[in-house]
Amino acid sequence: MDLRIFTKTLLLTLLFIIPISSYPLKADSGFELTPASTDFTLRTEQSHSGTFTITNNEDAEVSITLQEGMYVDGQIVKEDFSWITTSPQQFALKKSQSQEIQYTLTVPSDTPKGVYNKLILLNIAANTATREQNNYPTIDLTIPYQINIFVDSLFASDLGIKVTEFSSDTKLTINNQIVFKIKVENKGMNQISKPIGHLRIISSMGDVVYSAVLNESLKAVTDSDTFEYDFTANYPINNIIDIGQYRAELLFTDSLSGSTELKQMTFVSINYLLFVIIIGVITAIFFLTGTIKGLLLETSSIKIAENQKYIGIQKETRIRSAK
Repeated sequence: MDLRIFTKTLLLTLLFIIPISSYPLKADSGFELTPASTDFTLRTEQSHSGTFTITNNEDAEVSITLQEGMYVDGQIVKEDFSWITTSPQQFALKKSQSQEIQYTLTVPSDTPKGVYNKLILLNIAANTATREQNNYPTIDLTIPYQINIFVDSLFASDLGIKVTEFSSDTKLTINNQIVFKIKVENKGMNQISKPIGHLRIISSMGDVVYSAVLNESLKAVTDSDTFEYDFTANYPINNIIDIGQYRAELLFTDSLSGSTELKQMTFVSINYLLFVIIIGVITAIFFLTGTIKGLLLETSSIKIAENQKYIGIQKETRIRSAK
């Protein structure tokens, strides 16, 4: 082999080999998480406990500190423990050694329904003393253990906006007008929600005679706040005699959690009451007419019987007189 070619090859090899020892080690080259992630569903204020294991396949002894985190725009953001507690939170790991980590995740009470990706971050650094004594390469990296949680807040009794009253001062409407009383409370904590209501009035025949969206008129409800609202609905006459009960439906949506709630109430129109009164009067007249007719017939029968009895007595008297 040409000496000049051999020399160039050796120099190029040294250029690529020597700097490797100063590069930070990657997670997939010397550390292993088992498992690497988990998925589960929780309701608000519920907890989940689990474990995972980290194994050190590097020659260096390392120090590991645990921290909570999350992904924001594809980047890891570190934060203090709020959803998660771990045991241990800090430990050392020697070559070929493994450590089991226990954790408990609790969903805060004010968490809206949705999917959340939480991270347990393992901040790994080479033990300083070991690195100096053995001239180990620099280790400074973070490995994420990912926890995917689906939070179902629809079953939480104390989350978000709740309709605590849907009523009216009267169940008898005049001129097809009714005033609804709506009372809304924020049952959540540290949240502001803009409620949206959809009001419908349905006739006894099942026809929707009135529909309105209560959006602009409903204000945002803050933590532990109560909001009372009066809404006047003018619905058209459904038929000539307006027979039967009307049903009012209020579908309420919490814009923060996405949860919905349906409230209902019934009422009648004064036209229906007048119709019932008229029917009652007609029935009463018919009943009284039948009763009077019956009394007249009974009286007539009594008079006929008395007349027949009188005629019989006269006839018997004449017969006796003839003898």
